[in-house]
Amino acid sequence: MHSDARMLIAVRVVVVTTLLLASLIIQFTVRELLPITYIYLTAAVAYGLTLVYIGLGQLFPSRKLNLYVQLFGDLCVETLLVYFTGALDSPFSFLYLVSIITASIMLYRRGGLMTASAATILYGLLTNPEFCLLNFH
Repeated sequence: MHSDARMLIAVRVVVVTTLLLASLIIQFTVRELLPITYIYLTAAVAYGLTLVYIGLGQLFPSRKLNLYVQLFGDLCVETLLVYFTGALDSPFSFLYLVSIITASIMLYRRGGLMTASAATILYGLLTNPEFCLLNFH
């Protein structure tokens, strides 16, 4: 597995662990219980995908393939988090930009455009039904 694919895995684990620890701290310091079980589920999915990426990195040595698979998985996790936190009103929609910027840095223009296209499609699939329901009721 290439070093940039390993770095992306390491950064993902650090970010997900930080989000998980922050959620636990919030959960135990706020008097009322907040519904943050979705963060635990999203973290579990992200950790599971990380194990899949490590396995795929051993099976398929292609740098581009590994990075595209990881970035698409990140987009899916981001979509899950946006869904759980209110879709159109989600404060986590900006995370798509992180994946697009990462793809642009690691896979240059083509990778950035492909990731931006995938992010747009996933976000549209998630929010379009909600937007239509809001406008027709």
